[in-house]
Amino acid sequence: MEKYREASCWVELIVDLSSGKICVEESCPEFLGGRGENHYRLLQMTSPATTALDPNSPFFLASGPLVGTGFPGASRIHLAAKSPINGGLGSSNAGSAFSQKLRLAGFDQIIVIRRAATPVYLVLEKGKATIKKAEQLWGMTIPQADNYLRRWEGENISTAIIGPAGERSVVSACILFDACRAAGRCGLGSVMGSKYLKAIVVKGEGQLKVADKTKFLQIIKTTLQKIEKSKVLRQIQDYGTIHSAPFRVEPVRNFQQGIIPEEAHRIQHEFFLPYRIDHYGCPNCPIQCGVEYHIVEGRFTGKGSTALHANSITDFGTRLGIYDPQAIIVAHGLCNEYGLDIDNASGVIAWSIEAFQRRILTTEDTDGLSLSWGNVKAVLTLLKQIAYRQGIGELLAKGCQAAAVELGQESREFCINVKGQELEEALRPFKGWALGVIVSERGGSHTRGAPLLDLAGGIPPEISARAGLSPEFLPSMTYEGKAQVVVYYERLHAIMDSLGVCYFVSDWVDPDLPSFPEFAEAISAAIGKEFSHQELLKTGERIHVLGKLFNLANTNFRRTDDYPPYRLMHEPIEDGKILAKEEWDQMLNEYYQLHGWDIATSIPNVDKPHSRL
Repeated sequence: MEKYREASCWVELIVDLSSGKICVEESCPEFLGGRGENHYRLLQMTSPATTALDPNSPFFLASGPLVGTGFPGASRIHLAAKSPINGGLGSSNAGSAFSQKLRLAGFDQIIVIRRAATPVYLVLEKGKATIKKAEQLWGMTIPQADNYLRRWEGENISTAIIGPAGERSVVSACILFDACRAAGRCGLGSVMGSKYLKAIVVKGEGQLKVADKTKFLQIIKTTLQKIEKSKVLRQIQDYGTIHSAPFRVEPVRNFQQGIIPEEAHRIQHEFFLPYRIDHYGCPNCPIQCGVEYHIVEGRFTGKGSTALHANSITDFGTRLGIYDPQAIIVAHGLCNEYGLDIDNASGVIAWSIEAFQRRILTTEDTDGLSLSWGNVKAVLTLLKQIAYRQGIGELLAKGCQAAAVELGQESREFCINVKGQELEEALRPFKGWALGVIVSERGGSHTRGAPLLDLAGGIPPEISARAGLSPEFLPSMTYEGKAQVVVYYERLHAIMDSLGVCYFVSDWVDPDLPSFPEFAEAISAAIGKEFSHQELLKTGERIHVLGKLFNLANTNFRRTDDYPPYRLMHEPIEDGKILAKEEWDQMLNEYYQLHGWDIATSIPNVDKPHSRL
């Protein structure tokens, strides 16, 4: 017999790992769900006096109200905590079956407080939560732990697991869901590890009941039709997100160059096809962007990886000078095993190679390991050393900003970071993309408002109009109008992270895909509470500001932290492109004004929201 849950329910689970006390509360969410509820509760429950790895710092996971309803792409889980990288907002997101099974297990949000005395894992099923001993899991890689839990708890589960990096408080530690989907950036794996929480297992069956089934099914049908017509999504379906990687401009050799070299053609998507063995995706997603790779011959025979995406081509390919598809597959696979975020880990490795290049680091520091661009053996060795804090990995495990402070000399100059977090994105030719990445409240990130379409040459007229501008094409190289486009996407991303929907199912990737009006209709039909386009826009702004307020309460981040790294503003790439300070200042002023923030300090004035809202 099928079991139903109302899609509008919101059930909060609070787990005290120190005392073992478990509390379940039902409430009405203030900010939809997902990111909104996590940031709201994080702001309420976090003290500026506590560090990220302090036992009293809370850790949050939350689903969204569209997850489990059958809406396409509604399969995301959001995570939040204080970031061990910079003490500010730690915020991440991932797909998998976890979010849906969490809701079907009877919960929408998990709040973990304090620290267990010994390693544990958490099991959620049928409205109940159980804390179990995990000494046998501690020390396992993520695939090993996932296999163990599936043998012990059953195959029909979904897991959130940390690896050796999270256990050792490596700041680039991430959390993997079902051993193939990473909640990366911000070092949240180390937060989970600091609580001796090795894993969370969810067992959920049944389905969620929406308020207006007839209308909701029609919305799903219309959304699927739009997805089927999208050429961009068809490419992702066929090849995964690496279909367009590498771009013409990438962070080559730690951003020393920008135009990709000739040998980069060897890591285009077609060169990965011989190793592809499977295609997979999240529940209720027609795109199925996940690809699994396995190497059957060559120096890496028997190795493989899941969830290889475009970032890996940038991180291990152009950034580190590796132009061998097998080596990139293996490097990504090691990060999945150890629980390392690929962007942050490869970023600190790029910094270390440049430090070696400049003779600030020597073989005496690296135990004889010679660091150079394209040195596959060195990169694979460093990944393990970072995860286990061995040798030079003890320094690199702190992240490039802390490592540069410790190493000294001029090493800070080429630590390419934003708010302490290593930067992955090429920025100099793409002004709107650059702004969205730099002002991200969690530190350098393209998933908090950076317009993806800017990378394809510019902003289409349809998006310009939705952002409140004249319906004109805005070339990538222009600064004009980009602040409004970034603000538009910041609000959209905030809403989608809170609803639990993947960005691919939106006009972030294709102007013909859904935006605020469609998502307003979907959430209204799902929970039985009417939302207009404008109401959802306002809610997106409020959710975005929560992250800003958290940083103001817990860090010294101000306007000076919303500038690109020195290299990107003073060292042009080969064709002369650069991020110019005067134009950046003008764009940043406009961005703050659109939000109603003080242009000198970036501090929000909550009494003066943007006039369009």
